[in-house]
Amino acid sequence: GLASTVWTMGPQLGAQQLMAFLDGVIVLDSTVFTATATNGPAAQINIDAGNAQHGAVGTPLATKVSAKVTDVSGNAVPNVPVTWTVLTGGGQIVATQQNTDSSGRSYATWTLGTTGGAQTASAAIASGVSVGFTATAGAGAPVQLIQVAGSGQSGVVGHALGTLLSVRVVDAYGNGIAGAAVSFSADQGTISAVASVTDSLGGILGRWTLGQQAGLQSALASLSGTAPVTFVATARAGGASNAVIETGNNQTQAVLQTVPLPLVVRVTDSFGNPAAGTAVTWAINQGGGSLLATSATTDSTGRSTAIWTLGSTTGSQLASLSVPSLPLVVFNATATPGAADTLAIVAGNNQSATVSTALGTPLIVRLVDSHGNPEVGASVIFAVVTGGGSVGPAIAATDASGRATANWTIGAFAGAQTATATSGSKSVT
Repeated sequence: GLASTVWTMGPQLGAQQLMAFLDGVIVLDSTVFTATATNGPAAQINIDAGNAQHGAVGTPLATKVSAKVTDVSGNAVPNVPVTWTVLTGGGQIVATQQNTDSSGRSYATWTLGTTGGAQTASAAIASGVSVGFTATAGAGAPVQLIQVAGSGQSGVVGHALGTLLSVRVVDAYGNGIAGAAVSFSADQGTISAVASVTDSLGGILGRWTLGQQAGLQSALASLSGTAPVTFVATARAGGASNAVIETGNNQTQAVLQTVPLPLVVRVTDSFGNPAAGTAVTWAINQGGGSLLATSATTDSTGRSTAIWTLGSTTGSQLASLSVPSLPLVVFNATATPGAADTLAIVAGNNQSATVSTALGTPLIVRLVDSHGNPEVGASVIFAVVTGGGSVGPAIAATDASGRATANWTIGAFAGAQTATATSGSKSVT
């Protein structure tokens, strides 16, 4: 009269009942069987909380990560060892407790690695079943500006440098920081940033247009809370734009002599910087003579110098310096006669007249230097030597042609009479 069966318990934990029926009617209350269902062995592990968080590199995530261990029916399995492991990105993950709690959960604190971007970790049970977690690590606070490119260039004053200035903003681990407001400034010229803030890699570029003064120039990239970065550049003078006389114009000197001051011209660019190394040409334009130039190009100060020896003709003499594409620079000098060399009779010699009367033609002499240039303003002394009479004026100054003139009234005695004209050591009769 016995009946028996095998009871496979349902998936729900806790008390369960089994009843015996005969022809659809419960036999007796004593035929109600009871049993308590407990969880099966750990079979699954799943994400419970804390996945797909964002945090700063090198810091713990705001929410602990947790995984839940269950049996094949999804019932929580307590007291199961769970192994937490960082898979990518570095950092560390530390379990709050060694085994799952009564709800089958295991918790861990995940401190992200120092490299920005996606990072992964896993939770696993002894059977090898595991579940993966992801997190995104963002850069930390900005701590440093790094110079990338653009320093040490050279360029022409007033022009943009060929390579853009480049800096990068990084955190304590060298990760680039996007969106940082970096400012550029220069002691000369201007810098325009290509963007208002740093890009996704923490970089930003600036275009530096040099100032007007040749030489070393500097610029700064700055970000609040970090040390500024210094850039340097060497500004070269632009092309020759102006050529002006510094010394040597409007001098006076005797013919065939060197003027006292050298001829000096300074060549500059449009901003007044010396245009060193500019090709120049010196030339005599009027009066003859010669030029001795120190160089065919301007020196480091933009200057070119020449020594001018005048020609043999008195009056205005001209010399010049030419620079391609610029107006001619012209020097003027006044050449004066050399030392008196010759005193010659021009008119009034060998005349005849009645005694005690003035000769019909005045006495005229001409005083010149060794090159025939008239001596202007020189004193000539006229005097009667024999026969009496008189000359006047007794002293006459030479005119622009080197001539001096006097009138001779002959004496009272008939016959040959003589008079002289004298200037310095030169004399004629």
